Amino acid sequence: MNIRIKLTIMFLLVGLIPVIAIGLLSFNIAKTELFNEINIGMIRLAEAKEGQVYAYLDSIESRTLDFSSDRFIKDLLDKINKGEDVNQTTDALNKYLIKNKQSLDETIAGIIILDLNGTVVASTNNEEMGADESSDDYFIKGKQEVFSIEVRGHEHFGLNNPFAVSAPLVNKETGDFQGVIVNIFDIDKLRSIISGEFQLERGAISGKRGQTETLKIYLINKEKKIFVHSPHLDKDGSVNEMTLVDSLPVQKCLENKEEITGIYKDYAGKEVIGASMCFTGREWTLITEIETEEAFLTLNRSSFMLGIIILVFLFFMIFFIFFISKRITQPILRLKDGADKIGRGNLDVKLDISSKDEIGELGKTFNKMAGDLKKYQEKLLQS
Repeated sequence: MNIRIKLTIMFLLVGLIPVIAIGLLSFNIAKTELFNEINIGMIRLAEAKEGQVYAYLDSIESRTLDFSSDRFIKDLLDKINKGEDVNQTTDALNKYLIKNKQSLDETIAGIIILDLNGTVVASTNNEEMGADESSDDYFIKGKQEVFSIEVRGHEHFGLNNPFAVSAPLVNKETGDFQGVIVNIFDIDKLRSIISGEFQLERGAISGKRGQTETLKIYLINKEKKIFVHSPHLDKDGSVNEMTLVDSLPVQKCLENKEEITGIYKDYAGKEVIGASMCFTGREWTLITEIETEEAFLTLNRSSFMLGIIILVFLFFMIFFIFFISKRITQPILRLKDGADKIGRGNLDVKLDISSKDEIGELGKTFNKMAGDLKKYQEKLLQS
C-alpha cells in the first residue's frame, strides 16, 4: 500500500469518524428530547380529556340525581305501582317529563321511568312504553345508586348505542324502592368532547390545538371495544363499536389499574407514542396517541439532510486529502527516484523541490549530498 493511500485512509478516519459520531450523537439527543416533549404532550392531552369527560359525567349524573328527587315523579310512580288510574297517571307523568324535565337539558334525548320490575311505565316517547329493561345494568345498578353506562346493542329514542344515566326512585317517607329513572343521552356529546368540537362550540380557541394527521383519542370500555373516538381515528371508516383494542394501555388499565406512557403498538399494530388514563369505576381506558412515523417526521427529515451534508463533506474531504497527499507524496517520490539514480551511479541528479517545509529542506540536503558525492568522485578520478 503506497503512502498516498495510507495518508488518504488516515485523513478519512481522523476527519470523518468524528463528524459521523457527532452527527449520530446529536441525532440521538434530539430524538430523546423530542420524544420526551411529545410524551409529555400526550400525557397532558390525556389528563385534559380525562378531566373534561369526568366533568361531563358529573354534570349528567347530577342532573339525573336531581330528577330522581322530584316529589311529583315519585308520587305518580307510586300510583302506577299501586295500579291507581294507570292510564291517566301515566299520561300525566309522560307530559310532566317532557315539559318539566327534558326541556331543562337539550342534551337529553329522552327519559324513561322503570317500575319495580324494570318495565318502562313512563317515557318521553310512547315507543319506549312497556319495554322490559330488567336485565340491563342501568336498571340493576340504578336501583342502588346513580349509574352511567354506554348502552350497546340497544336503540333508544332513535339512537343506536346511546349513553344512559340511571338513579333510584325512593319514597322519602318510607324509604321504599319505587323504581328507576333513566336519562338517555346521545353519545355524540362525549365524542364532541373527545374531538374538541364541544370546546370550540363554546368559544375555546384551543379545542383542536396540537391535532395532527395521526393523533388519536378514544375511549375503550371493559369489553375492550371502542365506543367513543376522535374523527382522526376513523378516516377510512374501519373503526366501529366492534373494533377490539387489546393494546398494552388497555391491558394495564383493566388488569392492574395502571396508567402508562411511552412507545407501544396500537390496536392496528402501528408504533405510537401514547398515554392512557384509567376510569377505574367504569373500567374505561382513555387513550391519546400519535404514530411515531409522524412524531419523528421532522427529525427524520433533518437526519436525511444531515446525511447529505456528511456526503458532501466526504466528497470535499476526499478531494482535499487527494490534493494534500499529492503535495506530500510527489516530493517523496522524486527523492526516491533521485536515490535510485544515484544508486545506479548517476551523480548529476538535482531535485527541484521548492516547498518551504521539512520536505523542501530534505530536498536541499539531498542535492547537497549528490553534489558532495560528485566532487568526491572527481577527486578520486584525478588522483
